[in-house]
Amino acid sequence: MTFSALEFKQRIKHDNPSFREGSSSLSEVSRLIDFYPGLVKPSEFLIEDHKVLKDGQPINFRVSVGPEHEVHGDLLYGINSSRGLEPYKMGDVGKLSICDNYNNAADIGTGLAFGRQWQGNGVLDTTPSNITSWVNMRATRSEQPCRENGIRPGRFAAYAHGLMESRYNPADAWTLPDDRVQKDAQRTPEEIQRVLGQKVKKKELKQHCMAHAHFFKAVRRACKGGIAMAATSPEFAASGARVHFVLDGLGDLATVARKEFFKNCTPITTSELAFCFRYWDKLRDVVHFYLNGIEVKAPWEAQWSANDANGKPVDSGKEAWLRYGLYRDLTGRSMKPFPSGWEIHGTAS
Repeated sequence: MTFSALEFKQRIKHDNPSFREGSSSLSEVSRLIDFYPGLVKPSEFLIEDHKVLKDGQPINFRVSVGPEHEVHGDLLYGINSSRGLEPYKMGDVGKLSICDNYNNAADIGTGLAFGRQWQGNGVLDTTPSNITSWVNMRATRSEQPCRENGIRPGRFAAYAHGLMESRYNPADAWTLPDDRVQKDAQRTPEEIQRVLGQKVKKKELKQHCMAHAHFFKAVRRACKGGIAMAATSPEFAASGARVHFVLDGLGDLATVARKEFFKNCTPITTSELAFCFRYWDKLRDVVHFYLNGIEVKAPWEAQWSANDANGKPVDSGKEAWLRYGLYRDLTGRSMKPFPSGWEIHGTAS
């Protein structure tokens, strides 16, 4: 029987009156989809999915990256503890840049652009114009920040100017309503209170918590922006830049698709992975995934399970990714245009 999205929505609303397009939670829609198992057929994700390797043969990380990565402007993504594992050490070839290098050079990652520190303390009078001025200043006086972070001035300028003209502009993150950054709180009120070192009024403590959440939101957005930059900026795309995404240490990736991974806050790496999924049509030739030092298929392209470099299992969770995509369709989550801003900055070097 042919599946009808309209009929499915009508049946959902008949059986579940609380369902609202565009506002229902992922968990609610997942349960509804489970109630109609025929929507995601096993045949869609089981055929040849035992083939973990991207091209059917082992491609070593070091071979895949190659000594030309500095010319290309390649970036390494993944959780911090996994990026330093043995399979991802470059040896004589040189260290791959990470988005933190660019974020820190702009003082977005360090927090200085916001007047804050990672521990949770900082000023409370930062304005969007302060942030804009600070980042632009760092981009203009780029020699020192580039030297400290091992990046090229031309690429840093393309990063900074492109980010400020994109929808991931860190100054814009500062203007978001507090309820939009609730899941970006990296520090609890108790932790920030201890960092402040003195008893502050409840209202002031909340202001510190929200300022820190806005700060983290800006960093998380900038990290996703780094992937968009590699795909579109002339300083990167014209030289064939790639993003090498390490999946070691992430466990069951279905929890990322179902957002079960998100407890007190939204982790940066899982947010980056979901970004790749949403814009895979733009990124499939740019982003390469690795597990235990071997290139593997994207989690949503195959159902696979294998051990990472620490001997711990990582599962692609393909079905969950398919359901996540279906959830976005059913709830009317319109796809935002691919982040722009970087494509007009810089010339390939």
